[in-house]
Amino acid sequence: MIAYNENENQLKIIIPLSGIQELYDYKNAILRLLKKIEIDDCSPELINNLKSVYKLLIHMEL
Repeated sequence: MIAYNENENQLKIIIPLSGIQELYDYKNAILRLLKKIEIDDCSPELINNLKSVYKLLIHMEL
């Protein structure tokens, strides 16, 4: 679910989870996928996309 706070001009994304373990599972799955990417062979566009994914992972911290 995505909620928009007009007063603060912010979006809030709510992901329903069954518990903390599910959050860890999602986070670890993303990290395992990122581990397979060869940074030296990335285009500048892919590097920017990777930066966005890492920013998202920061928001998944408890």
